[in-house]
Amino acid sequence: MALYAVLREYLTAAGAAAVLALAAALLAAVLAFVAFRTAKPRPLRRDEENVTTRLIDLAREKPVIAAGAAVAAGLVLLRNPGVVTSAVTAFVAARASGKPEPRRRRR
Repeated sequence: MALYAVLREYLTAAGAAAVLALAAALLAAVLAFVAFRTAKPRPLRRDEENVTTRLIDLAREKPVIAAGAAVAAGLVLLRNPGVVTSAVTAFVAARASGKPEPRRRRR
């Protein structure tokens, strides 16, 4: 209001309102430019990545260790079939409680 009052002394009412609207638009444009210019997405830290991404990265970086871990997991599963049973049961229960998958059309 103070800027309008000062401009009203030198310009007509319409002119003062136009200059005030231009000043507000210019201020909004500058603030938007500053806000969007400094906003950069930060890269994910290692602890924010999900387990699947971390395992895939490990397999790419160290394939021998990943192969050894897969063999060790296979041996544990062979020695303890109860783990396989509980994993399959949990997987089936999760699928049964979720939405049914859409049927695919045959071509």
